Amino acid sequence: MRRVVVARSLDHLERNADALKHRVLPGEPWLDVRVFTSAEEGTGATPPAPPGRALLSVHVHGTTADLEGGWSDGARATLEERVWQGLDRALPGLRPRTVAHRLLVPPDLEERFGLVGGHLEQGELALDQLWLQRPSLALSRYATELPGLFLGGGSQHPGGPFLGGAGSLAARRLLAAPPRR
Repeated sequence: MRRVVVARSLDHLERNADALKHRVLPGEPWLDVRVFTSAEEGTGATPPAPPGRALLSVHVHGTTADLEGGWSDGARATLEERVWQGLDRALPGLRPRTVAHRLLVPPDLEERFGLVGGHLEQGELALDQLWLQRPSLALSRYATELPGLFLGGGSQHPGGPFLGGAGSLAARRLLAAPPRR
């Protein structure tokens, strides 16, 4: 897998955060592009690319589930064009060679995968939802009030993009727990 991040500066990231905060579309979305080739086994959720082709997965940061005016066809088309413009800058010549694409906005992710608010990280990665407060103070230490039930998914610390981190920390907590009788 190869990865391309389309974010030109900290100011660019700040403008995306402002768009999210104000519930509007980002003018120039911050893109996290992952390129999978036929030589790789695929993403796990998708099959490998056909021989001689590549599969791109693009995470568009700074989009809100609660878009002012809603996720109309026009809003989707505007975001899609802005994503293509960013991809054109980072990967010139990609658009005319693209065979198919699909844009899933936060409400689509929520409906299709049950991700509340369309958050791929199972919650916003904001300061008030990190570390001991992820997903809530009562559930932040992996053990629950139900004896023997431990949580180790993406909604737990350290959160979404740190794959496997929550499971590893939950396993450590489980092994450190006193034996049940």
